[in-house]
Amino acid sequence: MRKLLPRGTEDPSGVELALVRRAVVPPVRVDEPVGDLPAGHEDGVATREQGVEHLLDVPDAVEHAAQVVVERERDDARPLRRALAMAIDREVLTIQVLGDGERPAYGWVPPGIAGYMPQSFDWSGLGPEPRITEARRLYAQAGYSRERPLRIELRYSKSLVHDRIALAVTAMWKEHLGVEANLHADDFRVLKQAIDARETVLFRGSWIGDYNDAYSFLQVLKSGFGINLPRYQSDSYDRPLAAASSASGEERAHLLAAAERQLLDDVPLIPLYFYVSKHLVAPRVAGWYDNVMNVTYSKDLSLAP
Repeated sequence: MRKLLPRGTEDPSGVELALVRRAVVPPVRVDEPVGDLPAGHEDGVATREQGVEHLLDVPDAVEHAAQVVVERERDDARPLRRALAMAIDREVLTIQVLGDGERPAYGWVPPGIAGYMPQSFDWSGLGPEPRITEARRLYAQAGYSRERPLRIELRYSKSLVHDRIALAVTAMWKEHLGVEANLHADDFRVLKQAIDARETVLFRGSWIGDYNDAYSFLQVLKSGFGINLPRYQSDSYDRPLAAASSASGEERAHLLAAAERQLLDDVPLIPLYFYVSKHLVAPRVAGWYDNVMNVTYSKDLSLAP
């Protein structure tokens, strides 16, 4: 224990701050051994033998999606957006491309949000073959084919992870539908300016919930909302969302679910995956609790004797 004297303190005798040792643990895959920490830090170690179950993957209130500008709707646009959403193999994306425990997203509101059952695309239960078959049918309905492919640019903010995601998603579109996609990586500020100036119709985005409630995600896509980047407008979406603001309990949850189902039917954005937070928690740590906001208060934690 080292005594420290804050500036302006006249009597230093009662001022003590404990020196805390710490170890920095590099990011790890959940299917790999964590490795060794320096001696004396074993409380933070979870090896394959003693239990990788102590390396916790907890869904976060964070969504990653490709967003499509729908302000100038065409007759072929909805089947096309639906085809693009169906052509993406989210299991391959999360397991093989990302591989850090992310969860496939078939809806907009993440799992684990309080008092809410997240909704999913009506085709989310289809196997790979019927899903791709239906995607190709919708692609053709929109007027496109391998001989007459959709040519589009996907813009996203610069990041090695975003590079991998963009390459994987556009490769799936190419393989299953024949889409010809160009990739354009920008600094985030430049990308945001392009979105605001209506210079792009397809871009990568994500949303972090401000609080543990489905409304924190659904309000973002209200007509005229300031950060409604796809410029989605739908009375069938806005009505239940507005009604939910004066409802409570199960009625409110049903109204929010109706809004999310309408959103997924219109496909103004293409959900890709949900983020997770990772925590290395030893068995002797008591009081730990998982939560989608990734907030655990130290006052609730203790070490078992």
